[in-house]
Amino acid sequence: MGGSGNTEVFLRRKFSTGNALRLSTPSLLSCTEHRNMELRLTLHGHMVLYMETDIGPNIILNWTDLNPLPIQGVGIMTGWGADGIWIIEHKSFFIGRYCGIPATYGDMKILSASTQSSRLSCISKCSPISVCLGVNFNLLTRECELVSGGQLINKLSRPDWSFHTKCLKGTAMCLACLV
Repeated sequence: MGGSGNTEVFLRRKFSTGNALRLSTPSLLSCTEHRNMELRLTLHGHMVLYMETDIGPNIILNWTDLNPLPIQGVGIMTGWGADGIWIIEHKSFFIGRYCGIPATYGDMKILSASTQSSRLSCISKCSPISVCLGVNFNLLTRECELVSGGQLINKLSRPDWSFHTKCLKGTAMCLACLV
């Protein structure tokens, strides 16, 4: 988005392999105004990009890839030395599964800390809280930390801790194990 002097959107299958789509979008981005956009992707290659406006959502892009790839991630970057700030919000359905990494600590903003009798008890504190990404649990001290979502995932090696995150869309998106 905002390529060619903020006049075009480019979609690529992979960096430097050519454009899968090139679309004219003059002045889509702004350096002085926050603009909310929503991208919806389907398994069948259909993609719609909306931008919020004062009169409702405006469709920027509505495209179907005739040769869709299995979606395993989305890459977003500023290109060719440009500066940029991206705020990415992901909405998905949590079904109660967690991914855990032993001997790992999620070095991130903590929502709250307490002592719990077990890892399961610690995880149960996070489950009903939508802004809780996961937990840090100390196996020796039974310390339970609820980790906030909406931030970069930073993991440290710590032998007495385990880091667990909510899995979204079944087990397809278990952030602690993917990052």
